[in-house]
Amino acid sequence: MQNLKRQGEKETKMGFLTTFTVYKDSLHSELGEANAPEFCRRLRDHASGLDKTADSGNVIMQQSRQADDPTIYVHMGNIVTEMSPYSPETQESMKRNPEFFEKRLKYLRRQVTELGRIFKETKVKPSEYGHRL
Repeated sequence: MQNLKRQGEKETKMGFLTTFTVYKDSLHSELGEANAPEFCRRLRDHASGLDKTADSGNVIMQQSRQADDPTIYVHMGNIVTEMSPYSPETQESMKRNPEFFEKRLKYLRRQVTELGRIFKETKVKPSEYGHRL
């Protein structure tokens, strides 16, 4: 784990992050209270690398990544998709369903454009950012 200290902040430890998507409909049936310990164990095992399964049908578990490896995901159409030009998963998604991939890509472009517009309106100066990515 890497230690980082940003200006004016306490020291932080950068490790690995795992993104999970849980289908809410499953929480009340298959992932109910009786199965909570098993559910938590599987999440922990996947995040720690002990369980290599991609999903359980109720939970989509993305690949764990080092915290310094930025990753963008798009949730759309009851799925979550990593959107990285260098990812084999993203490239496979492009080939498997190009029309749906294009829809996600257009959505992502609109969001980035709108975020840029809103950010400019905030009139925050670079010296006020506080830290760099």
